[in-house]
Amino acid sequence: MIPDQLTGFFSAGTGAVAALVGLLFVAISLAPQRVFGGTSATHAIVTNTFIALADAFFVSFGALISAGTCG
Repeated sequence: MIPDQLTGFFSAGTGAVAALVGLLFVAISLAPQRVFGGTSATHAIVTNTFIALADAFFVSFGALISAGTCG
């Protein structure tokens, strides 16, 4: 359960991470050869970035869901 004061923080975090994941998808769709046709290091960076952003999104989103159901 999160304090009521942190609801705005998690809302902003969820929105920001969702926007960044969307931009990552746009970047990949515009130039997939730069990600998948390049070196394995580039592919690893993109994969790790997506995983880190997805983790942050689900932590923030989960905190918001638990705050809504407990209060």
